[in-house]
Amino acid sequence: MGCVAYRAVGYPLVCGFSRQPLLDACRQLKSLYGLTGERAGLIPRGTGHPGYLVPGGSGRGVDVKEPDKGAIRFGEYVDLAAVFRGAGAEAA
Repeated sequence: MGCVAYRAVGYPLVCGFSRQPLLDACRQLKSLYGLTGERAGLIPRGTGHPGYLVPGGSGRGVDVKEPDKGAIRFGEYVDLAAVFRGAGAEAA
């Protein structure tokens, strides 16, 4: 699956291109607006109703793991930007 565009209606800062649009939107809703208890859904174009629903608080901590060998699965989200910022601070 390639990157797809996404946006959150009513939240103009929640948008982007992603291979995991629903999970990335949940993370943005949490970090930008502090939303965790609401449900988030992915609405396929032309259908008008959600195909997937997740609790916003749950979706922000989940990532899709795609190992080189083996089944695709869900796992814990790791903010790599924060990891690398921390590594840069330690090296300085």
